Amino acid sequence: MGPNKRVNRKREERGVLFRRRSVTWHRQQMDEMKRRAFTAHEVKFRGVGLGRYMKFFSFSDGEISGKSILDVGAAQANFQAEAEMAGASVVSLDPAYAGKARRLPLDKNRKVAGRVQNLPFNSRNFDVVFARRVIPDKVHSIERYRSIIELLRVTKQGGWIGIGPFIAADSEADKPNEGLLRVKRFLNAGGYNFVERSLEVPIPPKNRKTQQQTYLKISNNGNLRMLKKYILESKKLGDEEQ
Repeated sequence: MGPNKRVNRKREERGVLFRRRSVTWHRQQMDEMKRRAFTAHEVKFRGVGLGRYMKFFSFSDGEISGKSILDVGAAQANFQAEAEMAGASVVSLDPAYAGKARRLPLDKNRKVAGRVQNLPFNSRNFDVVFARRVIPDKVHSIERYRSIIELLRVTKQGGWIGIGPFIAADSEADKPNEGLLRVKRFLNAGGYNFVERSLEVPIPPKNRKTQQQTYLKISNNGNLRMLKKYILESKKLGDEEQ
């Protein structure tokens, strides 16, 4: 083989190697772009999972193992998937499950369409019941208190419910949330014990700012009749606009 042919062959080999490296680099770039796009989509739509619930309501995954749980306002049911991996038995409830727009694989026993004001379950059916964001955000005035009664009704004696967050307006960050104070007075009227937990929670999408959020973990050890009586006798609950 002459010197010119050897030089040309080396050039061809270098060209092939360069093209291979270039294709590999472009594939890696495309894979990275897809990964970032998927991650952004997942963060936007995955909802809140077990880890956040544990933080907001101060419990461990071991405490829910073997327990029956109702998650009201479950949306994508991310909590259900993770809690069941920890050994819990979870039913997710959301009014959107009845709509055609929400294309989730429905299971009549584990994903149920319904609303917090009228839960389609027998009394004392669950060990733990969550209504994060549903109370206080989705129900107002006297419906908020009737919904709390519904949550307690389907919770076993000695179990507990979790509601919140209660958030003060930015201009009143140093003042107690009036809606939270009313709920606490309501629970005290029925003799219910509760734990109040306040956290500084990052605000999406960039999480550069934080927001003080307060959650209530309420033990089902009171008297539902007293709560119903309090609603009938109290005009303040009906006037609430929180």
